[in-house]
Amino acid sequence: MTGLPWDASYQGDPPPWDIGQPQPAIVRLASEGELAGAVLDAGCGTGENALHVASLGLSVLGVDVAETALAIARKKAADRGIEVEFAAADAFRLERLGRMLRRCWTAGCCTHSTPMSNRDTWRV
Repeated sequence: MTGLPWDASYQGDPPPWDIGQPQPAIVRLASEGELAGAVLDAGCGTGENALHVASLGLSVLGVDVAETALAIARKKAADRGIEVEFAAADAFRLERLGRMLRRCWTAGCCTHSTPMSNRDTWRV
């Protein structure tokens, strides 16, 4: 899938799903110690969830098909001095990344498809 339709969402005003801060559920899970090891943010957008989790010292890979969103996420990371990896990738073809991650979340990019199984480890 091309990222062009999604990329257009990040031109101009923020899209409605970009709330400018991490999602409360991610903040809660992180504060409860539910996120550990290397984690994946599938459909990371401008990176607020990934940045929050990375700021806690976890290794985070944020992926999205929207290059504009990734550029914004990388700038936020640099401005905040947070080490986090952002990569262009299709959330439905994560195996192409060739990585093993301990936890995975999505803040809506896969809600219209088959849900991800509740596993502890993903090979992507």
